[in-house]
Amino acid sequence: MIRIGCSGYYYDDWTSFYGREKRDRLNYYASVFSTLEINSTFYAVPPRKNVTGWTKKTAAVEDFRYTLKLPKDISHRLVQLTEDEISLKVKEFTSKCMEPIREAGQLGGVLVQLPPWADSGWIKKAGYLLQEISANGSTSFLEARSSSLDNSDELRRMVQDAGSNMVSVDSPVSEFKRPDNPGRIAYVRLHGRNYSLWDQKNVGLSRYSYDYSEKELITISQNIMREKDSFGDIYIFFNNHPGGGAPKNAISMMELMHASRPKSSQSQLF
Repeated sequence: MIRIGCSGYYYDDWTSFYGREKRDRLNYYASVFSTLEINSTFYAVPPRKNVTGWTKKTAAVEDFRYTLKLPKDISHRLVQLTEDEISLKVKEFTSKCMEPIREAGQLGGVLVQLPPWADSGWIKKAGYLLQEISANGSTSFLEARSSSLDNSDELRRMVQDAGSNMVSVDSPVSEFKRPDNPGRIAYVRLHGRNYSLWDQKNVGLSRYSYDYSEKELITISQNIMREKDSFGDIYIFFNNHPGGGAPKNAISMMELMHASRPKSSQSQLF
């Protein structure tokens, strides 16, 4: 199954998507997209009741899936943590975030994003982390985000041995060519192609400000469709969220790939 969505949903500058009238943003988002990548968990672990609240809002949506970004307190401090500390932190994240979503039947998996400064010295601890996520009952997806690890055969072997999945990326550093993980789950993150700002300091989220052209989206969709029979599920997330680029491009991608909107047991979600 091909699932298309966005990296996050609660952005004040998405007026072109949500409109200016007051509406529940998550309910409306789930009326358009079948999956959501939660990025807020990267910065802080929310209370369990908040996570349960998300699942209640999307309970009426048929086969909706969340993926959760692992806290940076784990992913960006791996080499500083002992294995016991990693285990404890994964269990806490599982209890507060993954379990309520899994119990609701809406868990797609956990996104682990390594920092740009990670190198081969991180691979062993990353392997232990992925195994711990699996031991706690969740699928994991690893984004290297490091030039020294992007093409590392050692990293890819580790990911495969851990039963995890590599993330395929489109960005100014590496334009998307084909999805990873034949035979398993493809996970594609589209960060935009803002070449002028990508490597600049002090630009914040502006580096993700980008509107994919129709030609670019056609090429990406064709590269995915060419390989689709090699995968069980395919997740496609747009992370070019400033100014509402993500939902705009995600809707266009759905049209190109003939993906239908989510079905609901309710006549309206908002």
